[in-house]
Amino acid sequence: MLGLRAKTILAILVVILTVALTYALFFISHGVDAGLVLHTCRRDFLLLAFVTLMVLVLAGLILYRTFSILYGRVLALNRELSRKNEELQAAALHLEDEVAARTAELAEANGRLHDEIRQRHEANQSLASSLEEWRSTFDAIADPVLMLDRDLKIVSANRAALQLLSRGGETEIIGRACYELYAGSPDRCPSCPAEDVFAGGTGQNYEVEHEFIGKSLLASCAPVFVDGEVTGYVHTARDVTREKALKKQLAQAQKMEAIATLAGGIA
Repeated sequence: MLGLRAKTILAILVVILTVALTYALFFISHGVDAGLVLHTCRRDFLLLAFVTLMVLVLAGLILYRTFSILYGRVLALNRELSRKNEELQAAALHLEDEVAARTAELAEANGRLHDEIRQRHEANQSLASSLEEWRSTFDAIADPVLMLDRDLKIVSANRAALQLLSRGGETEIIGRACYELYAGSPDRCPSCPAEDVFAGGTGQNYEVEHEFIGKSLLASCAPVFVDGEVTGYVHTARDVTREKALKKQLAQAQKMEAIATLAGGIA
């Protein structure tokens, strides 16, 4: 700004000097009185200096006004920029707080998830252990035990039942009907106790001789309830084939002894 003012003043001075020299040369070349020339030049110089001063003052005022406006705009822009920076800093701090809060929430949720996964893993292990223990206990029962649904299809069986009902190299009995395995029949047994179990919801005990498997069994049917409704039953059986044979032999021996005693008395 100072360089521009200096150049302006220098240009005005050059113009003034040029005009003064032009006047002096003009009057000298025409033989005009030097005193008159000096007086005229002094007067014109003072007028020109006054005009020049007015021009400089006016130019200074214009420049001052212009730079004042520019400076005001620069200050306004600077204030606006400062405000925007403050807003950005506040937004950044707020965002950092939100990120920190979300990170803490995610960390907490992740911790809960890990705890839940661990608890489920422990529960699965406990369930697997319980199932294995139950299976071992189920298979340790010496008598055949079956769990059947309402269609008389086998849902589960212990080892003794598998050994009793597996025939012809077949080892899978799950999903097959009891009458198919016990009686070798495609239809239900006419005197099946399961009908009474489903109808009355009470257990049934009976003795039956299955010619298909060549066994006499002392069987029991106990209903299984789910939400108060009979959904199936547990069938247990004890092989009494040998006991019946021994009883038959004993009865035959007692009969023969009675006949011998009668014959001896007659003699």
